[in-house]
Parts: sequence; structure tokens; C-alpha cells
Amino acid sequence: MEGGILAKKTKTLAELEELAESYGVADNALFKSAIEQYKIQVDVLKKIKSGISKTYRNEKSLLTSKEYVKGRENISVNPLVKELPKHSDALNKTSAQIIYIIETFGSPPEKKNALDDFKKEFEIS
Repeated sequence: MEGGILAKKTKTLAELEELAESYGVADNALFKSAIEQYKIQVDVLKKIKSGISKTYRNEKSLLTSKEYVKGRENISVNPLVKELPKHSDALNKTSAQIIYIIETFGSPPEKKNALDDFKKEFEIS
């Protein structure tokens, strides 16, 4: 996986699905499962980022405070800030796994030449 031609670029969901299609693994059960996990992780990450932004906009700070026994105040960072790197890391690992699945179970598409592009553009068989 490391040093593979696909690992050099960051891929979006649409690009990963298009790549899987071109490599012939779009219907692979492992790929489908990994893509579903990827979608969930992207959604969770968006919600975490949104929560952090909303808190910062409303309070102009990411600090929160809790009052404990005897009225003592304990100041800490918003828990979402702590969760962000964990979920980002999980998403990155899932992305790497998807690329690994594509490279391992798929086969690279045939290289196209300028004539293929011309035929596609003008719908020539």
C-alpha cells in the first residue's frame, strides 16, 4: 500500500467511488462496507466541526466550565476539540483501507490515448 500510485493523493468520496468503478471493485463487498463506514465517519466529522464552530461563534471561546463540589469552578476545553483528531485519524485510516482494497482487488484500467478521448467526446464507437 505504501508508495502505491493511489496513495500519493487525497481522494474525495466521489473520486474514490469513481476510482473503484474504473478498477472494477465498486461491487466488492469489502469496498461497499468500507465506503459506508467512510460516509458515516465523514458525517460525524462534519458534525464535530460544526459543533466546534457553533460554540466558538456563540461564546468566542472553546473553553467550558463546570461547577463541582463546594462551588469550585473547573475550566476545560470543549470535549469536541478532543474528539476531532480521533475521528480525523479514523477517517484517514478508512481512506487508506479503501485505497488498499481498490489496489489489491482491482486491476488498473487500460491507459487511454488521445483517440479514445476524441471518440468519447463525439460518441464514436
